Amino acid sequence: LSLLLRDLVALLTGAELAPASNVDYRAHAGARDRSIRAAEERQTAYWRERLTDLPGGLELPTDRPRRIGHQPVGGSFSFHLPPELVSGLEMVAATHRARPQAMYVAAYAILLSRLSGADDLVIGVPVNDRPEGFEEVVGLFLNTLPLRVRPRPDMSAGDLIRDVAGSMRGLLGNASVPLTGIVQAENSPRELGRTPLLHTVLDWRESPDDDIEPSGARPIELEVATAPFDFALTLRKEFDGSVRGGMIFDAALLDREIVEVWARSLTRIIASIVADGTISVAELPAVDDLDLSKSWIVGPNQDRTPPLRDALKNAFEFHESRIAIETPRQSLTY
Repeated sequence: LSLLLRDLVALLTGAELAPASNVDYRAHAGARDRSIRAAEERQTAYWRERLTDLPGGLELPTDRPRRIGHQPVGGSFSFHLPPELVSGLEMVAATHRARPQAMYVAAYAILLSRLSGADDLVIGVPVNDRPEGFEEVVGLFLNTLPLRVRPRPDMSAGDLIRDVAGSMRGLLGNASVPLTGIVQAENSPRELGRTPLLHTVLDWRESPDDDIEPSGARPIELEVATAPFDFALTLRKEFDGSVRGGMIFDAALLDREIVEVWARSLTRIIASIVADGTISVAELPAVDDLDLSKSWIVGPNQDRTPPLRDALKNAFEFHESRIAIETPRQSLTY
């Protein structure tokens, strides 16, 4: 995308276009195919072993149920991580001999674990697959690969970062097989209305589009038209040292307000890791101060949690018109 934007800005401003690339894409495609075939057996064996006994699909607390014939609706929410927090994160990552991406993945895994209750997750990680000599060729040179992360409650945040960093090294060492080949080799049961194997993605971009910013041109964010996953995260480092985040979600299932809360929670998790990487995953603060006062348990009577029977009765009455059970023949409300 940065190549297209760079040339567009050059045309609009009267600047000189970059020389056209003379690489042979057809020859590259043939070499790429031969490379995949040569590494397929060894790398496929790695992925089979790595993805043995996978957990079920990622089940997040949604505002609305996934109905039969579900049609996703794109939604997005943007947020920023300030430069001082990003700098602290990079320092912590360096102490664990990890790249910042490993730290972001660890923090995202903790957020997903808190939301879903799962301690075994699969997160899609886009990997740059652009070959040498193709720096000036427009094309999608990416391979999204499954990264298995296990944020156990008793492990420290630092241990999780090191575990993710190790898994990332294994992933990059077996990145020749395309995702479709991994899905076929893993051969897990398919779920109607959901993508196979991957139910969320974290797209990390370590450097900004340096060909665009100095010209004064800025990309305009457009509304997300669709949502391939219930929930996904994009992170991109900016020129000022901050990180721009974007949460892409299925608005047919989730309200924007709850995604805003999740964005604040992710920021709080990152800040908590930066402050103390020795704290356990279970004890890591994950709720922003702005949202603590809205907690159901805090409520007007902090000393007494309502009995489960009363809590369920109140919830059913409040949501009495919503669909509770749906079959091909009938639907029942609460």
